[in-house]
Amino acid sequence: MGLDERAAQHVFKVQIALAKEVQQTALQNPLDENGIPSWARGLDLNNDLRPVLTELNDRIVRELARAAIHLQDHSLLQRLTDEEVTMGGVSATGKQHLTEALLAVGNGTRQEEHR
Repeated sequence: MGLDERAAQHVFKVQIALAKEVQQTALQNPLDENGIPSWARGLDLNNDLRPVLTELNDRIVRELARAAIHLQDHSLLQRLTDEEVTMGGVSATGKQHLTEALLAVGNGTRQEEHR
């Protein structure tokens, strides 16, 4: 899809790390349901969530390819990440890592255009 493969893979690695942060927060506060979205409570990982996650991953790659040219403004990406990533348990450092991963996708696209 015209993406730098390593940059796209890094976005997924960062997302996995962020998911682990959220999971740790949820496990540390089992009575606090803010860490788990209401739609996910009670769903089975293998039968319910994994098929949805697979489709979501495919959509993320398509959206990265579509938006890659716009992922080159660090300050804009940082602001959007800070505003849009609202899930409890995601640290400021985690948001910064996501911003950098998205920026690498944009920069990789720019490099691909110049080849």
